[in-house]
Amino acid sequence: MDIHLSYDWDTITSIITSPENWEYMSDDFDELEGFTPPKGDDKYYLLDGRGGLFMFYFISPIHAQAHVCALRHARGLKAVNSQKSAIKWIFQNTDCLKITALIPEFNKRVERLSMAVGLKYEGRIEKCYMKHGCLRDQLIYGISKGRREYG
Repeated sequence: MDIHLSYDWDTITSIITSPENWEYMSDDFDELEGFTPPKGDDKYYLLDGRGGLFMFYFISPIHAQAHVCALRHARGLKAVNSQKSAIKWIFQNTDCLKITALIPEFNKRVERLSMAVGLKYEGRIEKCYMKHGCLRDQLIYGISKGRREYG
């Protein structure tokens, strides 16, 4: 699996803002026009070379929040394998010990992907995500370094 660190902002932006992804990657406060991905030393963008993008935003030196975004042809089993490779890369190449993902309660596809790669349900944050004028819950999924398949 060709997971590699990338700051190719054109490719990253095009994956996030593609019509098939923007609906799931944005909330009511994001603007498609002029969107640029967050940048900084605490943000890692990994590409799989097939249209999969894995974003890890560090919220402490050992804890990263994950965001997954893939073009339609990079989903399914390909996405599972790529996500596993991205998790392994973050654990091997940073000081990360914990990865969490906040998943809007209605995004069942990403919830299934998270479980398929080994993330476990850890809780719920009520009414913290605004989508189409409706406050929605987000589910917390997480994984810790040390699981056999992730080092």
